Amino acid sequence: MHPIQYKNHNSNLFKLILKILNNKLLKCGKNTQSKKILINVIKELKINRNLSDRNMLLFFETTLKKVFVRFIIKRRKKGKMSQEIPVPLNNITSIYSNTIQLLLKDIRKQTGNSFHLLLMKELLDIQKNQGSVKKRIMDLNKVVVKNRKFII
Repeated sequence: MHPIQYKNHNSNLFKLILKILNNKLLKCGKNTQSKKILINVIKELKINRNLSDRNMLLFFETTLKKVFVRFIIKRRKKGKMSQEIPVPLNNITSIYSNTIQLLLKDIRKQTGNSFHLLLMKELLDIQKNQGSVKKRIMDLNKVVVKNRKFII
């Protein structure tokens, strides 16, 4: 397999995305299986006719930017009431990590086709500003706006 060359893009960012995606896909050390899933997703995306740009670095980067998780919600109990406190994520690694974790958690809940087809479908839906992950991000943003007075 030949190494993929990318022009005018930060290859470190792409390595970070692939590393996080690979680590989040892993379960019980099944590294080869997670690599197969990634390779199958990239193959399917490359042959997809609806995709205008075939550059996978740019595709992953723009797709994940559309659903960035910039806040995590921590819950704090005060008496019988529970407060939801939005905590901003400042590190780009943690932003990508939480975004990919949310994406994969949502895909694991879905039933139907094989995992790589579900992942590809969800990535294409995010590109169109649709899909279940986009809805979850919008719900998360509503919680952040609602509780913005508690932001740490």
